[in-house]
Amino acid sequence: MMQWVEVIQLRITKPDPEQIIPILQQLAEDASEEDSCQEVHMYRRAHVNTDLSILLWHDILPGAKSESSLGLRISAALKEFGMVNHNTWFEIDF
Repeated sequence: MMQWVEVIQLRITKPDPEQIIPILQQLAEDASEEDSCQEVHMYRRAHVNTDLSILLWHDILPGAKSESSLGLRISAALKEFGMVNHNTWFEIDF
């Protein structure tokens, strides 16, 4: 089974980056209820507290779009806080 991951990166442009923490917690809870999403990992860039990455690990292949509906919802929700970059990566089997 091929795994794939969505990487959603956010550079916060709001004055108080900590205000996003409750929103991230809610997004993680929402993700845990999705069938296709196996795991959610959130990271803060070392020494730069305004850069965040969210990784959504999936084991069910996406539909016609390369992003999941969950990933698209998270990206849309985060746009009000700054610049968002959303990419999809597929595992390479050797």
